[in-house]
Amino acid sequence: MAVRSVVKRGDPRLERRCRKIVDFAEVAGVIRDLRDTLDHLQSIYNYTRGSGIAAPQIGEALAASFLRFDGKEYVLCNPHIVKHSDQKIDVPEGCLSFFDVRGSVPRWARITVEARDEHGQTYRIEADDPNFVSLLQHEMDHLDGHLYIDRMPAGAKLVPKPGMPKIP
Repeated sequence: MAVRSVVKRGDPRLERRCRKIVDFAEVAGVIRDLRDTLDHLQSIYNYTRGSGIAAPQIGEALAASFLRFDGKEYVLCNPHIVKHSDQKIDVPEGCLSFFDVRGSVPRWARITVEARDEHGQTYRIEADDPNFVSLLQHEMDHLDGHLYIDRMPAGAKLVPKPGMPKIP
């Protein structure tokens, strides 16, 4: 088990654009660490709306994320949105990198994501569940050096969530 510490808001590693993965053998250890770290974090807090972690959140500048939603696991390497609805919806979001606050973020209501798995095989995800589209877009934002607060409307406020567990 390779549990890694989560990089916190304010660390410049969260603001850099990740490099695309070319050699998928190189990412195997990072994917394992993402999975192990998320397993550990889920033992601390029950994520009822799905959960994910991106490589920059464990200090790696690789375009890789690991997600769990509705009983399924997703490895997203080099993901990108290939299609989205015109409609946006406001979705409340939180982040492992600053877990004690939440904010409402406008996200596409429906998306189709193309990604590669940990073996380099291309696949697509079509999503219209508000929590899943939010999770997908949130994790892909991390790979481009964006946090959800970058997507909040001007003047929108973060809502404190006192009593949330400390994320290691």
